[in-house]
Amino acid sequence: MSQNEEVRSKVRSEIRERIDPVLETMITQQLSEHGTIPTESGINTNTVKGALENNRYTWRTTESISKELGVSPKEIEHIINTQLQDQIIWTYDYKTGQVLYTTREHYYKKETPINRLLATLINQIR
Repeated sequence: MSQNEEVRSKVRSEIRERIDPVLETMITQQLSEHGTIPTESGINTNTVKGALENNRYTWRTTESISKELGVSPKEIEHIINTQLQDQIIWTYDYKTGQVLYTTREHYYKKETPINRLLATLINQIR
């Protein structure tokens, strides 16, 4: 290998070392936004979002979603808090002491305008 080829090879290696982590981060972000990064159990963002938007319910607990999907509530919480946080609204049920979740889109489809107004006025929706 000539000196010129060695220099080129060294420069390529240095550039790859700098670029590869950036590319991996960008790829992970893109996949996450499209709901295609599965967790260890194999569920992904779209699976959790689908459970949140189940037409039988307006609001869901992480426990009810975890039972439906067969995974731990912690895994559901992780996906909600890291990959769906900008699509989720939640409220607290003082009677049961549980946090209830839904997607913004599902909430606007399921709740009546008067209920949405009342919830806003009493600041129950976060």
